Amino acid sequence: MEEFKRIIERYSVTELVNFISSHFELYHFQKLFLALTIQKAIENMPKTFEEELIEKEIKEWRKSGHRVKFIVNKRNGIVKAKIEKNKKTVAYGVAHCHPSDKFNENVGKLIAIVKADFPKRWRERLISLGYDRKL
Repeated sequence: MEEFKRIIERYSVTELVNFISSHFELYHFQKLFLALTIQKAIENMPKTFEEELIEKEIKEWRKSGHRVKFIVNKRNGIVKAKIEKNKKTVAYGVAHCHPSDKFNENVGKLIAIVKADFPKRWRERLISLGYDRKL
């Protein structure tokens, strides 16, 4: 990927089009264009309430020099939030999807990151953030 970025940065748009059209078949050119178009559309989509709250919580951790990592296991319905500082885990939260519920990765991430900070009072914290959906 880094090599691809370096190639793109070296050339003008016209030079890139000439390069791509001379080295790729039309099918590959169209596939690349479609991928970029879809990515741009996804970036411009409005965020869900859960995504906004996740970003807010991540920003709070980052302000104090922490790094947030999520581990998602869709098959088992488990999302883990691991908070690190200086490569050491300082907080950890786990969200389990109830077997009768439909797994939602963003809901899992939100619950896990809040549990990392508020292990005992995570429900109250979510409610204070305005998240009043079934928990």
